[in-house]
Amino acid sequence: MSAFAKISWPAYGLLVATGIWNILALPSMSALGINYQIALSLKILLAVASGLGAFVAQSPHAPAALVPASRALATLSATGALLIGVGLIS
Repeated sequence: MSAFAKISWPAYGLLVATGIWNILALPSMSALGINYQIALSLKILLAVASGLGAFVAQSPHAPAALVPASRALATLSATGALLIGVGLIS
């Protein structure tokens, strides 16, 4: 396991844990607008895609041709999740 992976995977776990905590802290999903619900669902989907892309990119059994695509998926989906998360704050 690389030095970066030793830090990044616990950080990803913390991201998931705080995300669950924040969802549970919401008053109720039905009280939120449909736009908020769609944005939150998309953010969750992008966060999962980022984790899957990173997992494939770090897998020793991944085909060499798949690694650059999975790195791109991880990077772009993490950036999208970040931007949507910032938009959900306001």
